[in-house]
Amino acid sequence: MIGFIMDIAIFVVALVACGLGGAGLAIWLVLKILRSLGGNSLWIILHHILPNISIPLLMQITSDIGPALVTTSSLSFIGMGAQPPTPEWGSMVSQGRQYLLDYWWISTFPGAGILVTVMAFNSLGEAVRESLQIQP
Repeated sequence: MIGFIMDIAIFVVALVACGLGGAGLAIWLVLKILRSLGGNSLWIILHHILPNISIPLLMQITSDIGPALVTTSSLSFIGMGAQPPTPEWGSMVSQGRQYLLDYWWISTFPGAGILVTVMAFNSLGEAVRESLQIQP
């Protein structure tokens, strides 16, 4: 029963990863063939699935960190982020707005931190893509 549930889970992940296209059926068939040859689910995942998804997963992670950071900072800027004892860049920028003319660095440095971090992760993603010679 566990093997059947694992087959269904792998099939659903393959369909979602392939955009519900025809490649999902091909992946499912390859997985069924590997199962029929005696491979258990853990072996198939470790030796066939993970090596094939590691580079696209790394690319997706490095390209999603920047927008996630901007979204988190925006939410904390408008007061919908973490609660006040927790420091966040967006709330630091928001709290420094009222002192902007006299104490400009209160808002400027957290904003610059957001900018530098987002640019660093975008540059990291581009460097990984170029080093692996992946076409967009």
